[in-house]
Amino acid sequence: MTINQAPLTITASDQSKVYGTTTGTLVLGSGQLGFTSSGLVNSESIGSVTLAATSAATSNATTVQTLVGALTPSSATGGSFTASNYTITYDPGNVMITAAPLTITAIDQSRTYGPTGGTLVLVRG
Repeated sequence: MTINQAPLTITASDQSKVYGTTTGTLVLGSGQLGFTSSGLVNSESIGSVTLAATSAATSNATTVQTLVGALTPSSATGGSFTASNYTITYDPGNVMITAAPLTITAIDQSRTYGPTGGTLVLVRG
């Protein structure tokens, strides 16, 4: 009797970074929890994976709402599963650029009551 490896797919969760940043808040490296899996048997679990980003994903973010690269999972480890019991397929996730926060503050000004009192200065910035 032969027991074959079960198919297991591990997919990196999508992440985002802020316009004008390189890596921003991307969570990369080993020991990451940003993934989903399908195909585990016997209630097994995966502890973590390593996440790497393509160079496009770590370059300067220039256009909001643009997919700029991929996050690639690898090296699933930990949890209760045994990697050698599975044929593992690693699927990438996406990196999306989000809008940068912008605060506009008005400058306090004053004017003397009456039709000819004081001048208000409007500045574009």
